[in-house]
This record gives sequence, structure tokens and C-alpha cells, in this order.
Amino acid sequence: YMVRDGFSERAEAFVRAGGYFVATYWSGIVNETDLCHPGGFPGPLRPLLGIWAEEIDSLSDEQSNEVKALPDSGLKGGWRARELCEVIHPEGAEVLACYTDDFYAGYPALTQNHVGKGRAFYVASRNDDAFHQAFTAMLVVLLKLPRALETTLPTGVVTTRRTDGEREWVFVQNYTGDRQELDLSVVLYNAVSG
Repeated sequence: YMVRDGFSERAEAFVRAGGYFVATYWSGIVNETDLCHPGGFPGPLRPLLGIWAEEIDSLSDEQSNEVKALPDSGLKGGWRARELCEVIHPEGAEVLACYTDDFYAGYPALTQNHVGKGRAFYVASRNDDAFHQAFTAMLVVLLKLPRALETTLPTGVVTTRRTDGEREWVFVQNYTGDRQELDLSVVLYNAVSG
């Protein structure tokens, strides 16, 4: 929402050097004094993201929209967008997914803009968990990030790997409140229960 003076320049330098930057709907609206940025939204992030946000729509609790990945986007499937959907126009960004319903149909819902050695992504809607899992999985592949465990994690389960240079520890955290099961192809020692 708020973008302070100098932030967009630092973000662009980061991306040009090979960084990946992700912004969402309602980004770059105001400055540090809560005044709207002139020149359209997402304000000073507009050149970096390669999009112009025309408007944002607030959906009622009963409403939703579908977001569908385009072929060759690195994503597969469709997802539900709820609560907030932005109407955006590419200004150099590549469209990865579009809305399929209502007057939004055909408008971009996810874009990427190649800047220097990196990429800037824009997510134009508040999406369900399945979208976030697919999008972050795509980023993991693009960035060649190692996984703490080579398995699919249930929603609400997070793994991290730590090392002291000689030994490695894998932490599995369940934030759901319900018992979860993981399919593990390696033998691990449970440090809590033995």
C-alpha cells in the first residue's frame, strides 16, 4: 500500500541485479505521508512492474472470480479470487494468468516483467491457497531453491533446514491445529519424541 521515497529505486536495482520481486493488488497507492502517488497506480512501482492498475473492485462474500493460467506460463490450473480484484493493463509485462468471469474476463490477474537479470511479478487479486501454492512452487523452480524436504507439504505445514556446517536439522512445523501426515523418502530422527 505505502511506498516510501527511494524504495522503488532500491527495488529496481535489486531486480536488475537478478532479484525476484513480488507485489500484490493495492501496492504503491500512497507515499509515507499517506498521500496518493500521482501518475496512476501502482505509483512509483509502475515502471518496475510493467503494469498500470485502472481500478480495484471489492467483491461481496458471495462473489468470486476465476483466475486461469495461460499456456506456457509455468503454471497450470485455475484458482478462485475473492474479496479484491484489480483491473490491470500490461505496460511491458508478460501476462501469466487472466480472469475468466464477469467484466474482468480476459484481464491479467498475474504478470511478470523482465528487468535486467531479474523479474518483477504482480498478483492483481486476493486468491485461494491453491494459487499461492502453485505460484510459490513456480518461484522455487525458477530460482532453483533447495527444499528442506523433497515432498509435497499439506497446507499449513512448513519445513526449514538449518546447518552448523557439519550437521543438518530439518524443522517441520504444523500451524493447522490438526494432525498432519507427510510422505517421507528419507529416515529422520524425531528430536522431540525420539
